[in-house]
Amino acid sequence: MEDVSAEGFVRAGGPAGPVVTREALKLHTYGILVSIEVGQPGYISDDYLSAISVETSVAALELTLAGLWTREQDGYRVSSSETLRVAREVQRQLIALEELRSDR
Repeated sequence: MEDVSAEGFVRAGGPAGPVVTREALKLHTYGILVSIEVGQPGYISDDYLSAISVETSVAALELTLAGLWTREQDGYRVSSSETLRVAREVQRQLIALEELRSDR
């Protein structure tokens, strides 16, 4: 993540990535983490967005227009194949860790 301006915009995904607000980038990051936690890596549900105590509609639209999310039925899918690959790998590691704990 690279700072772009003092007005709260950042460049997501490296030097060539899209410019989004810090709020949108936070939603993107937390959405990915929650998607892993609930077992659907890269899928951010409308229910999750509705449950957050801050306004998410503008940030979700911003992420969609920036090409970071695509709209699906009842939610959004993270567009970046690399981000999805990492999310799935994190989920796989968490499942393996949980299995190790349950074997004790």
